[in-house]
Amino acid sequence: MIDAIQDLFVYPFKSLGGIRVKQLEILSDHSVRFDRKWMLTDENGLFLTQRDIPALARFSLSIIQELQLKVSFDNQSISFPAVLDAGNAVPVKVWGRAVNALQPVDPALSSWFSDLLNRKVFPVFFSPLANSSRHRAAAFSDSSPLLVISRGSLDALNAKLANPVSAGSFRPNIVLASDVAFVEDQASEITSGGVCMKFLKYCNRCIMVNVDPVLGVRSPGAEPLKTLSSFRRFEDGKVKFGAYFSPTAGFLREGDACNLISHESRS
Repeated sequence: MIDAIQDLFVYPFKSLGGIRVKQLEILSDHSVRFDRKWMLTDENGLFLTQRDIPALARFSLSIIQELQLKVSFDNQSISFPAVLDAGNAVPVKVWGRAVNALQPVDPALSSWFSDLLNRKVFPVFFSPLANSSRHRAAAFSDSSPLLVISRGSLDALNAKLANPVSAGSFRPNIVLASDVAFVEDQASEITSGGVCMKFLKYCNRCIMVNVDPVLGVRSPGAEPLKTLSSFRRFEDGKVKFGAYFSPTAGFLREGDACNLISHESRS
């Protein structure tokens, strides 16, 4: 099946705002460049997300000449290196997965976030040299390096909602242009621009999808998760929307064609 890439997103800071980009670079370790390499933790090294702090969605990000990240919150902003080369080595946890990280020596970044959130938080950077190859691919993502949804899937959900939601509610890296609902469920492999993406698993959804990705507040009526639960609950009891893929190195570009190979054609 021939399709195309409609939108691409990168999330340099886990659970903060995403950045729509024209291309994604997949690195040799199968991770996405800049994606979820930074994260906030509490004083015990446990990761923080919009599940705990919905206001994290209000932090918007931009990449300045590929060297600096700029994070903004209302009328305040701070810039810092996109890659932290040195810092204090600290162990952190992402869903029970132990990950080695670097904490900036200068406390300024921690103070900036802590003051805005009115709680003590600590920014950490994923340390590739101190982590296994399996962890390098995922970095600080919940599970896997590349999350794919389709326009058709979003349309199918929005047709059932009184208040439609955007792709931002699901934080995908790739939105396929396909009008076929849940076409990403059918793909065992997607190829585009020399990059081969192999299906890993479906994405389980939780209350985080109920956070408005712009306002940083939970939506009334437990939507869209309530509606999603009515028709996307699988045999394991989990509600699923989107699929994770493992990519080979290369570049993915907005508008490029892609080829989907179905699970059935592989069998």
